[in-house]
Amino acid sequence: RERERERRGEEGRRIMLASFFSSFCSSLVLNFVEPARNVFYHASQATGLSISQLSFVTAQLVNCPVVALTRKVSKGNARHIYGTVSTLGLLTLAYGRDVEQFVYAGALVYLFMRFFPKRCGYLTWGTIFTYQIYLHYERSSEAAWNAGNIDFTGSFMMATLRLISLAMDYQDGVTGKKTKHSFSKFPTLLEYTGYLTGLGGILVGPHFYYDEYLRYANNQ
Repeated sequence: RERERERRGEEGRRIMLASFFSSFCSSLVLNFVEPARNVFYHASQATGLSISQLSFVTAQLVNCPVVALTRKVSKGNARHIYGTVSTLGLLTLAYGRDVEQFVYAGALVYLFMRFFPKRCGYLTWGTIFTYQIYLHYERSSEAAWNAGNIDFTGSFMMATLRLISLAMDYQDGVTGKKTKHSFSKFPTLLEYTGYLTGLGGILVGPHFYYDEYLRYANNQ
């Protein structure tokens, strides 16, 4: 019973830490990056381009040197933190407060992996993928893109791909199904957020797998 209480207490602390970390990162980038988006209003008036186009292109251009600097960051947790904070900042630069959509989706799947490890992949398919489809309908994404407006749903497709990939590979690992990228060790919060946001690929890609990211993050 004592071990069970300790285990539950540890799980509770992890969930609290995950919630705090997600809220902290979201607040950090919103407070420091959101004001910069006001500059795009004046640039839009001068160039005739939409604010969403300017902010998205700027985020892509800034992403290149930001990712290149990852090699200068110490391996392990430092790279996870660098990737998480920098990419959340770029997502905020590109999409404003819609960055919260990425935070909420990531937090939900992390809970699935913690409490339903043998079904987390299916749960992620059923919730995140369904929500992705709903977003395209609700936001009329195709019509918006054709009109020259860029919303977060394109990048959210990349997030959906990573979340499903991660959850399915973990589910395969804990159920004993051997696949090329399966794993059974529950990721720490920093490993998890580092993979989802690291190397800036969540903006437009490319996709890579969790085990591949860990090898890079740890110089293996």
